[in-house]
Amino acid sequence: MTSALLRSIPAGGSVGDGVMARWRFWGLMAGGAAVVTLGAAWLTLRGTPPGGVAVLGDAAPALHTAMGTSQTLPVRTAAFTVVSVETWDKLAYMSDMAKVCGEACSGEAGLIRAVALSPKGSRKIVFVNLGAWGLDAAVLGEPSSARACLAETLAAEQTTLSAASVPDCAAEVDVAGGVRWVLPLGLGAL
Repeated sequence: MTSALLRSIPAGGSVGDGVMARWRFWGLMAGGAAVVTLGAAWLTLRGTPPGGVAVLGDAAPALHTAMGTSQTLPVRTAAFTVVSVETWDKLAYMSDMAKVCGEACSGEAGLIRAVALSPKGSRKIVFVNLGAWGLDAAVLGEPSSARACLAETLAAEQTTLSAASVPDCAAEVDVAGGVRWVLPLGLGAL
């Protein structure tokens, strides 16, 4: 113990000088770690909040035309995303979106809502089963009452992160109630 204490004393100094040197060293290390941590947090959280509309999947251009919107690029920056498929089976081709929707995108549901939470800003993602609306990619390009009803429903969904009221024209379509909340960093969904 004495020899270790003697080795920690700088030449020509006292025991207190060695202790103070250690405190300064560890203080600098802690300060450096704090700066690195704050810098990493700032880089992670900075950026522009989501904005615009993105439509993915079957008949995306026709849906943009029906909604009167244009594609936001890159897609991950869109505040409102529509994923349209002719049947839920086709969602498997977009595996990242299939993970977001989960088991909700099955059966006869015509519309599923999800909100992807993020420190940069939340994104609303609406999944549409065109078959449940009586539409397919070929028919969606032509004006019809079903296309107008879908566009009206999507316009209402675009205005809120929560579940929007379903228009009367969509009374025959199975629209899932509520919203699936997707947590950041792959922590799952509520």
